[in-house]
Amino acid sequence: MEPITSPDQDNAFRKEIETVINKHSRENVSDTPDFLLAEYLTDCLAAFDKAIRERERWYGRYVLGKPGAPGERPFPRKTMSTASP
Repeated sequence: MEPITSPDQDNAFRKEIETVINKHSRENVSDTPDFLLAEYLTDCLAAFDKAIRERERWYGRYVLGKPGAPGERPFPRKTMSTASP
């Protein structure tokens, strides 16, 4: 699956999340470094985005507006055979 954002955009976003975590001292609750929490949160967001894109492809819809948009391609829906053995 093609990424929707560039590595530079991903790094900038992760750094901003890290800064906000640090600003509010949220790393202190779990005693986990802010950069690890930022990486975890951005990984969660990426997994959620992937799940949504796959769901939309399954139903023949396109998340990014239209077929052929960056990161989108037709998703052939597999059909289950109902024939008896």
